[in-house]
Amino acid sequence: MKYFYIPCAILALILALSLYNAKAMDNCVTDWCEELGAAQESAGDGNWAEAEHLIRSVHDVWDEKQSYLHIVSVHAELDEAEALLAKSLSFALEQDDAEFRANTAELITQLRLLSEIQEVSIKNIL
Repeated sequence: MKYFYIPCAILALILALSLYNAKAMDNCVTDWCEELGAAQESAGDGNWAEAEHLIRSVHDVWDEKQSYLHIVSVHAELDEAEALLAKSLSFALEQDDAEFRANTAELITQLRLLSEIQEVSIKNIL
């Protein structure tokens, strides 16, 4: 009978860790998207210093999470998000409103995709 309990315990642990990972990724992405939205609002108000500060803040947290992200996520998606983050920062430094808004919107979409990839859903399982 113990041959039945050990695999069940391992599967339960894997499920719990998967659920925890999905929630942790969703929390990170939600925070980043909120800050990026605030950066877009600041840029729209002409407060480019605040927009730049918010983008740098997201980038700093992004750098702190790199090890975790590379363990649990698809590297190509991470590279795309990293490139978009760098572009958003450069557009904020140039104070290019149209490009900043478009690129930051694309970055938010890319980050949401990273979160969606980690969700426990039938789409991701199959």
